Amino acid sequence: MGTSTTSTAAPASAGTSAAAAVATTTSPAPGTTAGIASAELLCGPTVVQRVGTVASDALDEISGAAASRLVPDVVWVHNDSGDDAILYALDLSGAMRARVQVLGVTAVDWEDIAAGPGPDLTVPSLFVADIGDNGESREHVVIYRFAEPDLGAVSVVADAITLRYPDRAHNAEAFLVDPRTGDWYLITKESRESSTMFRVAKPGPGSSSAMLEPVATIGVRPDLISGADIAPDGTAMAIRTYLSVRSYRVPDGDVARSLGSVACVGPFVDEAQGEAIAFRADGRALITISEGQHPAINLIHAAP
Repeated sequence: MGTSTTSTAAPASAGTSAAAAVATTTSPAPGTTAGIASAELLCGPTVVQRVGTVASDALDEISGAAASRLVPDVVWVHNDSGDDAILYALDLSGAMRARVQVLGVTAVDWEDIAAGPGPDLTVPSLFVADIGDNGESREHVVIYRFAEPDLGAVSVVADAITLRYPDRAHNAEAFLVDPRTGDWYLITKESRESSTMFRVAKPGPGSSSAMLEPVATIGVRPDLISGADIAPDGTAMAIRTYLSVRSYRVPDGDVARSLGSVACVGPFVDEAQGEAIAFRADGRALITISEGQHPAINLIHAAP
């Protein structure tokens, strides 16, 4: 299974939001994980374990990851800008399980992917976030939404939801879907002192457009936010930077309010340019993958 390292999560300074609260967590006893919320697993002693290596030469710039809700231990990934509009399914060993084209779509700058409920909360869906904008010049960004395909699919047709910022163009690499409400959250990647979390209420069926609403800020400088995910049970959020993984408890399902709590800073994951992060579908581990040729697939999970 490869090597592993153990670390105890440390608190970080809180971000700010409209309603801030300090989160407290209780670490599970060694070897006991049943019934423990995702946030509490990540705020106790954790292990980084290399479980696989991406086998495909085509995946050299993985920017986003989302755990399948249909097939255990399968993760959907995509490349950054420069690739076609293609999703890839990998198992945790790194073997390719599917290659699926999103029809009629041009990938401008795909930066993240999320799994969660679509317009019908009972149907697992995938959301590809075309939100990168290094030049901060795009008039809008786009989320492509479709029901999660099975591993035998070769193509999908997606709804295109156009999102606009209320102030100016932003660069962003982190996109999340609340599993409880279906609302969407986007976190900017800023060279300024803080990043902004924007929200849009769950869009209805079909293609549409919406205005993003700022709901919280988070300060991580001099680091940069490169990805994020919400646990499938909705109890935790993980934000990835180039230097750390921060997890937050989500109080009463309030995602924005969670940024007012003290984050648990997880172990350093030694990756060349780590951007992709996803909760495993059971919520008991985080999956991380770097850009680069044949990168490692790592799990962050509770120490035994």
